Amino acid sequence: MEKNGENKGNWRVMRQDTHGVEYDMPSHVNLSKEFAEAEAQKYNDKGHHQFYWAEEMPAKAPRPT
Repeated sequence: MEKNGENKGNWRVMRQDTHGVEYDMPSHVNLSKEFAEAEAQKYNDKGHHQFYWAEEMPAKAPRPT
């Protein structure tokens, strides 16, 4: 696994709060899959009430011409 996520990719860490609302974590985007999964696990291991997971970022829609 890379250190500090320097091998960028198209994965992000997501968070679901206690009300069921899902957010991406702005400081945890454009990561490699392995690093995103490790970061999500790190947060889950802390015992937060929230739930964290890694997911591939959706493809960007093309800009209109």
